[in-house]
Amino acid sequence: MLEYNLDLTPDSYQHVLTLDALAQSFPFYPIEVGYFHAKDAYYTKRSGLDNYLLIITVGGSGHISWKGQKAVLEKGQAVLIHCNDYHEYATASGMDWRFFYLHFSAASMEGYHHLFLKSLSPVQLVGLETSCSLMERLYKYAGETSSLVAAAQSNIISALLTEMAVSLAKRDSEFSKNHRVQKLADFIRENCEKSLSLDNFMEMVHLSKYHLIRIFEKQIGMSPYKYLHLCRIERSISLLKNTELSISQIAGMVGYADSVVYIRHFKSFHKMTPAKYRANSLLVKETSFL
Repeated sequence: MLEYNLDLTPDSYQHVLTLDALAQSFPFYPIEVGYFHAKDAYYTKRSGLDNYLLIITVGGSGHISWKGQKAVLEKGQAVLIHCNDYHEYATASGMDWRFFYLHFSAASMEGYHHLFLKSLSPVQLVGLETSCSLMERLYKYAGETSSLVAAAQSNIISALLTEMAVSLAKRDSEFSKNHRVQKLADFIRENCEKSLSLDNFMEMVHLSKYHLIRIFEKQIGMSPYKYLHLCRIERSISLLKNTELSISQIAGMVGYADSVVYIRHFKSFHKMTPAKYRANSLLVKETSFL
């Protein structure tokens, strides 16, 4: 089946290629390639087409459904589907949607199936400009036929899929790093009274000092070292409020051998000394019973 409404601006373009035995002798060969600047009423509904569809969003927003799954397509995202299963895609309501698209066939997609075709999974491209440039080159070659052009087209499609694979690998790597960072933050919070150092943290997450500090600050909002002191200070607050332990005793219990160092870090977070904080807390507690 095929149903569509081409609500497009004049700068949109497309080219349907003539398939020949030469093109089909290469690993990948394009069937249709183009760029659409789609307005609000644009949509396509289709099934039963034995080829693959690659969409790269360069602006605006669209949405796609495939095999019962749905996804929003934002700028910089690429998505790949097989067109035999029912699918539909359209401009997001109240938006416009600018995207490159490519229908292509392949001698084999086995190596890419587990990456992109097991589920509807848009990939945020690391090199959006590179992928767009590759699409433009495909369109440039669309009207030409020769063994050299067919080889170039196959290589370009391979390069597009490689860009997606590289971007996916980077995303998974960042997820792994983020997971390790969260585990490290939990460890610091639970063990903040112990003697911990940046070297300990680096060993735990298997990252260099530079990368650890960079991604920890990005995810947690501060360096691992500062987070360690924050956890110590926050733990000390309960002792200040609920015990009569001395400032020196509390400092030792939360990981500081020197109470002067404890006071300095406390002031950096709460703009007052621990003694002043305790006095204010006692005053609030007494006032609440009046």
